[in-house]
Amino acid sequence: MADQALRKRKKKESRDEKQEPTKEENNVGKYLRFNCPTKTSSLQGQKVEYFIGSKAVDCLLDSNWASGKGGTEILFTDRLSVERYLDKLLLLGFFNRVQRIKKVKKTEKEKEKETATVKDESKKKKLKTEKTGEEKKASFFIPSRARQSSEGTGDGEGKKTRKIKVKLELYDPEDQYFEDNDDEAFVWYFDPVHPKTVAMGALVVVATIAICLFPLWPSNIREYVWYLSVLAAAAVGSILVLAVLRYVFFAIVWVLTWGKHHFWLLPNLTEECGFKESFIPLYTHEYRGGKAENKTGQEDNADEKENENLEEKKAREREDEEEKEEEKDTEDEDGKKDESSEDKDQTEQETWVKLTEEEVATARSEVSNEDNGSQTSDLTSSEVKC
Repeated sequence: MADQALRKRKKKESRDEKQEPTKEENNVGKYLRFNCPTKTSSLQGQKVEYFIGSKAVDCLLDSNWASGKGGTEILFTDRLSVERYLDKLLLLGFFNRVQRIKKVKKTEKEKEKETATVKDESKKKKLKTEKTGEEKKASFFIPSRARQSSEGTGDGEGKKTRKIKVKLELYDPEDQYFEDNDDEAFVWYFDPVHPKTVAMGALVVVATIAICLFPLWPSNIREYVWYLSVLAAAAVGSILVLAVLRYVFFAIVWVLTWGKHHFWLLPNLTEECGFKESFIPLYTHEYRGGKAENKTGQEDNADEKENENLEEKKAREREDEEEKEEEKDTEDEDGKKDESSEDKDQTEQETWVKLTEEEVATARSEVSNEDNGSQTSDLTSSEVKC
């Protein structure tokens, strides 16, 4: 917290006093700009490039300013020194701290599944209104989530990764500081000219001058250049002819089959893709007849019935499992009761068995004394009567 407070104070002072970067800072900024891995995103409606804080620190630790190669001055000894230096570059306006907001981009198949689930739910509502008395059967209809999982795991479609859109938002001026962290992102404002662009511009200038001086070239070189130009023109012309012929061939097949067959040669030829991808696949064929639609509808109904049967079986199995669990519970309770009664019997038996021989003898003597007393009392009573 104390370090952040000091940074904020320094930032306020630096904003009040406008500073210009030194040659060393410019060189470090160029090295970081050209070598640190970046990603593209949108910030306030504009495409920008941003980098991660920890990767920038790793990049500078691998530079000559950390190793001292080539007689360069050592500026960075550890990650903390790099973090402080990058904090200076942030104050000079090389980059700014931003917050990443990730949004999952839904694929076309997921959108189609959502529309299909909405239709399924509307059908289920109609069936429930028609069959109000059959509550048990209505409970076995497949929910939308189960259907999505079954469709996703069928052909490996569920394993495909979703595209994640990242939007950037600037932090407040008080929260602008550099931090060595994998979750911290920084937007580049420093955009120097790359040496490669300078070299490419020079080559373009030299090429234009050479083309202008074409009449002065040797005859052999001019012949080779002419052959190459003819080959390039033939290649471009063949691509244009293919682009026209594919439409002609599609129209012929469509007319002959009354619009049932859609056959495309090189479907990606006019799409926005790479050179190799424009020739893959070679052709595509689609049948759009009434029978195919009926077949697909029947297949969907069959799939729905199969799914319903599976759900019914699962529900029955769950009920059987619950009944078995209840039976087990009752058996456990009965076993516990039996065990408790047996324990009581054992305790009673143990009280009788634990009597010693002396106690038994004393008890017998007491019983015999009582019997003798009763006999003497009977004799005295008989004598009195006489």
